[in-house]
Amino acid sequence: MASPEKILFVDDDLDFVRLIQKALRREGLTTIRVNSGRDAIQWLTCKKADLMLVDLNLRDIDGRDLINHLEAIGRSVPFIVITGKNDERVAVEMIKRGALDYLVKDVKFIDLIPAVIRRALAQLVNERRLAFAEKQARLTGTVVEQSPNPTIITERDGSNPGIHYINRAFANTFECSMDEIVGRNLADLEALTGKWGLFRRALLTEKPTLGEMQLHTRSSRPLVMDCTITKVFDRARGHTHWALILRDFTERKRLEREILEISDCEQSRIGRDLHDGLGQQLTALELYTAGLKDEIRAKAPELVKSLEKIGQHLREAVRQTRALANGLSPISMHHDGLANELCKLAATTCSMTGASCEFICDTRRDLPDVGTATQLYRIAQEAVTNALKHGRPKNIWISLHNSNGVLELKVTDNGRGFSTAAPNNGGMGLRAMKYRADLIGATLHVHSKRRKGTQIACAIPKLL
Repeated sequence: MASPEKILFVDDDLDFVRLIQKALRREGLTTIRVNSGRDAIQWLTCKKADLMLVDLNLRDIDGRDLINHLEAIGRSVPFIVITGKNDERVAVEMIKRGALDYLVKDVKFIDLIPAVIRRALAQLVNERRLAFAEKQARLTGTVVEQSPNPTIITERDGSNPGIHYINRAFANTFECSMDEIVGRNLADLEALTGKWGLFRRALLTEKPTLGEMQLHTRSSRPLVMDCTITKVFDRARGHTHWALILRDFTERKRLEREILEISDCEQSRIGRDLHDGLGQQLTALELYTAGLKDEIRAKAPELVKSLEKIGQHLREAVRQTRALANGLSPISMHHDGLANELCKLAATTCSMTGASCEFICDTRRDLPDVGTATQLYRIAQEAVTNALKHGRPKNIWISLHNSNGVLELKVTDNGRGFSTAAPNNGGMGLRAMKYRADLIGATLHVHSKRRKGTQIACAIPKLL
């Protein structure tokens, strides 16, 4: 920041002032001279100075009265007092009134004044910076404190950093008080709200990140929190703290899951209607056509082949209708419905595509609820469809594995694969699978290399 441009010198000893101005010019400092207190008041009424040097013993107005008057009219200026040898007590009183420094008119005055002025100017710069920083801190603090998004600030160091600050929204969301959290550490917080896995990964890698965390309130009410984790730096750009800004997506996720469940229920209803309605009608027509064969052979034998073709088409229509109905309504309502339907998916894939598809399962019980099972089935279904459409594999493996309380679904193929680093690797199918996985609190990972196949892995705690 540049030094103040205007230094007002108030002194009625003109010869003395000329000597001072000459000394200050040699130091690169510029002053504006006025000869009386009244002139100073008039000048400051319409102009501004950054620093004022004022003699306490002016002929027209006492220096103290000048300072008082400027304060009264709202034109006060940071000032240094100049005094005689016998006025040091008064000068000290002026220091208590706010003077930045004082100078005694003696033989050392001219040598001292440049350094005193520069020190005063530096002090003013620091005070301005401090005032600006305090204003910014108050403003930031007010915004963060009034924000509806839960916010927490922790220390930087260690795998179990101390908690420096939480805002009101954080306390309200997690049903805890500030005194219970601030001053404690991350492990204490996790005891109340669940594991902060995303933050722990940021601590381990020392990289800012964002994502979702499955947490809960103090009363164990589940929360889905979108979390942005950033570094906090000091003026020297040193990393001193972590800041976490959360957004509560719990209700949004609930509504999204409800909408998807309604959609799946509607698909299931359409599937049942196809099976019980259109499928039965087509089956009846096929049987009726078969029953006409003998009658047609007796009366119009030339039409038998046409009738047989009609029967073939009807049988194919029945098969397609049943396959479509099964795809729309896949999950049966018993404990191993997911495993059964994945087995059927593998069999249907083999019969209808020519690719080999095998289902491998080492678990039958303790599977998710029907809604979650439906989402897992849809993920497998989408993964198989993507493999056939884009990878053209000869072999596909669907597996369901249960280990350490985690249920993992994998769909692996030996097709063409793709580069996961490519910008266009996030097609509609992958996005749909990730969306379904998010809704049930599962993690979805895609592993693929060109000409080396693809694996879709979806893992979910089995008790969710």
